[in-house]
Amino acid sequence: VNAYVPAGQSRIFPLDLPADVSRATSVLLHGDPVSFDNTLHLVPPRELTLRILYMVDEEESDPGAPLNFLARAFPETPRLSVQVEPHPSGHPVTEADLGAFAMIVATGPIGEKAVSSLRRAVETGSTLLFAPRGPEAASALSGLTGVEPFVAAEVVPPDYVLLGSLDFQHPVLAPFASPAYSDFTGVHFWRYRQLPEAAWPSAQVVARYDSGD
Repeated sequence: VNAYVPAGQSRIFPLDLPADVSRATSVLLHGDPVSFDNTLHLVPPRELTLRILYMVDEEESDPGAPLNFLARAFPETPRLSVQVEPHPSGHPVTEADLGAFAMIVATGPIGEKAVSSLRRAVETGSTLLFAPRGPEAASALSGLTGVEPFVAAEVVPPDYVLLGSLDFQHPVLAPFASPAYSDFTGVHFWRYRQLPEAAWPSAQVVARYDSGD
């Protein structure tokens, strides 16, 4: 682009993007006697694709299934693409396959072989979000965390419970630390699984109900 700018003035000139913007490039200015600021390096934004494995135990077509809500929790953006990939929870999955996912999500009962693979994956750095939908699903926690089998009681409070204490210093909850986002009194729970805290004496509890569970 040929440009003329009178001394002491400024102008804006549009530049066409090159055909291949997937690699770094730069804008060079010629004809300016002061050369220290005549090169502008440009790094195009990189599109990131994250894969999330969902251990599915229900029909994917069920509109009330967690899978349908999970898939809607990650809207597509120009820079981020999140792919939720269902996998039958009763089928085995290898640690090599699990290593390709940014997160693993499970809500239902998990087969014994899958539990062993998931535990080894977590021990080597994978992130597992396990939200048991019932007491029978919660029993997999003993195998996932290496503790003795326990009973996860199904609690149905007379009214409802709220989130009573939250650890906003923990990275999982830190985005909600601002007063604008930290009010969870509008979120009501009418039933939940009661986990025995004594089973994990070294665990870090980041949230409790106002019932203390």
